Amino acid sequence: MLNLIKRLILFMKMVKKFIEKKTVKQQLIKEKMTDIKINFTNKEEPRVVNESFYDWFKNQLIVTGFPKEHNVDAFDVVINVSDEFSHSVYQYCVQHQKQYFWFPMSECNSNMGLHSIYGAMNILRSSEALNLKVLLHCHAGANRSPSVKESYYAMITGEEFTKEKTPRIVRNIEFGHLPAFYEYKHFLDQIFKKSGLETCIYRTMNHK
Repeated sequence: MLNLIKRLILFMKMVKKFIEKKTVKQQLIKEKMTDIKINFTNKEEPRVVNESFYDWFKNQLIVTGFPKEHNVDAFDVVINVSDEFSHSVYQYCVQHQKQYFWFPMSECNSNMGLHSIYGAMNILRSSEALNLKVLLHCHAGANRSPSVKESYYAMITGEEFTKEKTPRIVRNIEFGHLPAFYEYKHFLDQIFKKSGLETCIYRTMNHK
């Protein structure tokens, strides 16, 4: 009986050590993910960013939750990245000669929608080139639209943009909504290199 109790105590100690090691490992992984920086800059191809970008990004690109019709009055372009289309806002934009784009992104699937991020990023690139004021929104303005905004900043500057300890890009990678870190970097890098044509098309179609 005594040997059985000793074995049980020994087993419980082993389980406790295992749990402690697992907790420490999880914490290290979390800290490592928190320290990840979106960084495209390298010696061969450094990013050169005009000061005008920072001014446009701060003052002309606004992220919100789902807007009402009158909320879009101050904007030239409305980009909806929620999975819900607003016919009333769309009609309001058409009537008031504003550009409206819908690139649905989902938080319920393993893929948030890279095709939608691609579309939104190209419209942002076009809008920045023309110094247009953009309303970028999802349903609550808490994850999808800020993720697109952070991605655009990372693509242009090669650096991370976030006011939080853990960037939304990193958080969505952890949750499996976005591809692995280096794959997503490559994805944004390809948009950066190839989005000039869309800018020209957008300029021709909408600003003759």
